[in-house]
Amino acid sequence: MSRRVAAWTLGLSLAAAIAWMILSPYLFQAEPYASLLAEGGTALFCAVGAAALCLGMRVPLTHRPRFGRTPLAVVASVAILAVGVNNFPFLAVLFGDARVSAPLPAVLLFAALCLAVACFEELLFRGLLLPLLLSRLPDTPWGRCGAILASSAVFGLAHLFNLAAGAGLPATLLQVGYSFLVGAAAAALYLFSGSILLPIAFHAVYNLGGMLIPRLGEGHLWDAPTVVLTVVLALIATVLTVASLFLPPNKPQISPKYQEIDKI
Repeated sequence: MSRRVAAWTLGLSLAAAIAWMILSPYLFQAEPYASLLAEGGTALFCAVGAAALCLGMRVPLTHRPRFGRTPLAVVASVAILAVGVNNFPFLAVLFGDARVSAPLPAVLLFAALCLAVACFEELLFRGLLLPLLLSRLPDTPWGRCGAILASSAVFGLAHLFNLAAGAGLPATLLQVGYSFLVGAAAAALYLFSGSILLPIAFHAVYNLGGMLIPRLGEGHLWDAPTVVLTVVLALIATVLTVASLFLPPNKPQISPKYQEIDKI
């Protein structure tokens, strides 16, 4: 995609997102799940704009895995994905403490919303920002960790904009914290897999699992077994990820595609 086409696509997508955000409450006010339609359409247009931005700036959305898909990196990726899946309160649902009360169409609509949001945020922060940082920082274990931490910090702090939408300060700060951790996990998946697709899938599943009951259900989500399981999985994923990042790769460290970012 040429930069001119990308710029037009980005501009039109942002304009469409703003228009959808403003008009959809009036267009779908009779719908029982109008907010999902409003959020989903806005996120979809933003995702198209983020994709155009990445393509226009010639940022590689796929690359040769920097770690050569070593067994340790594969196991670390599986552990990260397990953390994402575990964000759904399986134990609470199994014990009858929580349930999904919305009909199936609403659940599918919410799943589409989560996917659109994941596409937008991953393209912007892991598809664009992370490779840009990787191309500027030394290709060492500390440089790779620095790129992951810096991109994740920006991703977490971006959620402070929720304050402008009326969110409370404690809830927003909590979201900034766990968004930082989610961003770091997604960045590691990008490095391990060599594609933006796995971080998108992880992010979508994480959001769907964590927000399905609060948005479309009822009940108590967190009990002692759930907390223990979450902490154990997170610690395992963290240890495996750090070990993978600091082990020397068995493939050339910098993908040639990263050099294209220097032309920006």
